[in-house]
Parts: sequence; structure tokens; C-alpha cells
Amino acid sequence: MKARGLYSEIKAFLGAKKITSLDFAKQCADEAATYVGLVERTVQLSKQADRDLEGLLKYLGAINSLPLLLSGYLCLSQTDFEKLLRATVALYVRHTLVSNRNPLELESAYYDAAREIRAQHSSTATSKKCLAQAKAILQKLNPSDSIVEENAKELVLTRSELHGPSPSSRTQCNRQPKKSG
Repeated sequence: MKARGLYSEIKAFLGAKKITSLDFAKQCADEAATYVGLVERTVQLSKQADRDLEGLLKYLGAINSLPLLLSGYLCLSQTDFEKLLRATVALYVRHTLVSNRNPLELESAYYDAAREIRAQHSSTATSKKCLAQAKAILQKLNPSDSIVEENAKELVLTRSELHGPSPSSRTQCNRQPKKSG
């Protein structure tokens, strides 16, 4: 995209989708409102899903999952979105927190899964199929149970009593040194 520039890319997108720039701007505004709703947790969710969203964004600080969550919220059924949210939390904990893997590869997978949800949705695939395709992308980064179990032995989690978006309020992860002998 950098070679063509953002303006050229948007113009090509509008031409390919056969939508006007005004309709595109309205869609962007609508999606921005949903994005804010996810961040502020004002979107309609079950109690469990709201707790998952709060944990993922507020305590784990996994804001790189927002494009995936936005695509899921807009394109999936309520039930399938909540399944996607649960899978996103589980993968973040297993991949980044417990297994100490590179969070950038997870971020890329989140973006790929978000694009896949939208592509499947545009092709009139069912919500269930969109979810399955996204989960298949995410599953590729899911560490095995044996890796998670081994790394969990060395993990100590603490949570600050402060609440808010600052790093001090997020879950802190410390690894205990392996005992020799």
C-alpha cells in the first residue's frame, strides 16, 4: 500500500466496491462509534463477554486485538462474536502471557483474521463460517498444551489495585527462575 499511497488505495477500494466517498465516510463514522463502544465497553454483550472484553483490553492491554474484535462485532452474530472474544482472550493468555511468544506475530494474526472475517462476510458466508475461518488463522499460533503447562510452572501473575489504562494497572507477568537439581 505504501507504494501507491493511502489516497490512491482508498480510491481503488471505492471503485472496486462501487461505493461513493460519502457512503464510505458514513461507514467509517459508524465503525468508529462501534470501535469506541468496544473500548469503553458500552456495546451490548453478555456479562461473561463484557468481563472477557474488560480483561483483554483493560488488564491485559491487548489493544492490538481491537481490529479483530471490531470486524467480529460488525460481521458475526452475537453468539459467534462472544465465541471469538473468548478465543481471543484464551489465545492471548496462552501465546503471549504464559508462553512468552512474540506479541507481534499475534498482532499480525489478529489483523489477518479480521480481514478474513470481512472477506467471508462480504461473500455472504454465514457467521459460523466467518468465525471458523478466523479461528483457523488464530489456531496456527496457539501453543501446545505441553508448552503452556511447562511455562505456567514458572509464572507468577499479579494485578495492581489501580484501575485504568496505565501499564501499572495491567497484569504483570514475572517468571520464576528454574530450580536446579
